[in-house]
Amino acid sequence: NQNYCEPTDGVERRRIHDFPVGRTVLSRVMDGVQTELMTSDGLETLFTIPSIELDDSGIYICETSNMYGSHNDSVEITVK
Repeated sequence: NQNYCEPTDGVERRRIHDFPVGRTVLSRVMDGVQTELMTSDGLETLFTIPSIELDDSGIYICETSNMYGSHNDSVEITVK
């Protein structure tokens, strides 16, 4: 059972996992505060920043959990 977060093009964060389906949470850390952006109970979660701006730079954390455990991964996105 493989669970991982995969950055696609620096703008999207994609969450891919095998069965059994769990819960996925995408958060952003800004000024030391982690804020939940979205949650999903599906097989795949796609997060898109429609119009990227400098303020979208930051650390994004993808966390998933199911009956077998949990996993998280993060990526730092820098907008120039």
